[in-house]
Amino acid sequence: MKIRKYGIFYFAVFFAAFELKYHFGRAGSDELIWLLAPTARWVKNLSGIAFVYEPGIGYVSGSLRFIIAPSCAGIRFLMICMLMLVCSFVHRMRTWKRGAAWTVFSLFISYQFTVLVNGIRIVLSLYIPEALRDTGICNEWLTPERLHTVIGTTIYFAALFVIFRLADTVSHRLSGTEENGLFCRYAPPVFWYFIIVLGIPFLNRVFRKDYKNFTGYAFLVTAACMTVLCISFFISWLLKKIKTRRKHL
Repeated sequence: MKIRKYGIFYFAVFFAAFELKYHFGRAGSDELIWLLAPTARWVKNLSGIAFVYEPGIGYVSGSLRFIIAPSCAGIRFLMICMLMLVCSFVHRMRTWKRGAAWTVFSLFISYQFTVLVNGIRIVLSLYIPEALRDTGICNEWLTPERLHTVIGTTIYFAALFVIFRLADTVSHRLSGTEENGLFCRYAPPVFWYFIIVLGIPFLNRVFRKDYKNFTGYAFLVTAACMTVLCISFFISWLLKKIKTRRKHL
C-alpha cells in the first residue's frame, strides 16, 4: 500500500538522480555553474580565498593554483542525499500532500547541504595537505591523490549521518511515530553511499572489463568509511553511557 501511495515520489527522485547523472555526470563548468558558483562563494567565505570564474575550466585561484572544477561539484553527493532523504522518509508522511511536500523539501535541502558540505571539503582539501607536508605522514603510499580521496570520503560519509539524523528527527515529529533503533539509523546512509560510490561504478567496470585502479580506490574508500563508522559508534556508545549515568544520579 505504501509503495502504491508514495510510488510517484520514489519514481520522481530516481528520475531526478538519473537526470543528474546523465546530463551532469560529465558536464563542463558552464553546465554546472548552478552548483559551482555557490560552492565557490561558500569557500571564499570560509577561507577568504578569492576565486575567479574561467569559462570552460571552473573557479580558479591564481595565488594557490587551485581550481574548483566540474569534478569538485559534488554531483554524486547530491544524488545520494536526494535518494536517501526521499526513499528513507517519504513513506512516513501520512498524506499524499505531505509526501509531495517532503519530496520537494528533500530535493531543496539536498542541494543546499551539498553546497555546504562540498565547501567544507574543498577548504579542508586545501589546508590539510599543506599542514601534513612537513610531518612525514604523506609518503609514497599516501599520495596527494589518495589523501584527497580520504578527505573527501570522510567528509561526505560523515555528513550523510548528520543530515540523516536531522531528517529522521524531523520526519518522526511530522508523522508522530517513534524513532527507530541504532541499526536503522546507520543502514540507509551506508547503503546509499556504497551503492552510488562503489556499487554502480563497479558494475560499469565489469561491463567494460576495466578494473584498473578500482581495487585500490575501493579499499581506500571502505577504510575511510569504516573509520567514520567506528568513531560514530563510539560516540553513540559514550553518549548513551553518559545519559544512563545521569539517570541514576
